[in-house]
Amino acid sequence: MGDVLYGGAEAPTQGELHPNKQRGAALGLPTFYGVALHLVEVELLPGDPAASVRCELPKHFRLMLRRMGLGDAGV
Repeated sequence: MGDVLYGGAEAPTQGELHPNKQRGAALGLPTFYGVALHLVEVELLPGDPAASVRCELPKHFRLMLRRMGLGDAGV
């Protein structure tokens, strides 16, 4: 989602994810800007847990996935 080079789905709007909200200028705005991709963990030295870096999903990304019905999508 959000990949301008290879295409893919556009991010849903705030209004699409909050169907019960009636007002607000933000309801027409996308819920996410940029590519919806997140590297959770990388091993700098394969097999060495001390040489790995882990980064949890940012709050806005988690919220968007949850509102889209995707939970944390494999995290």
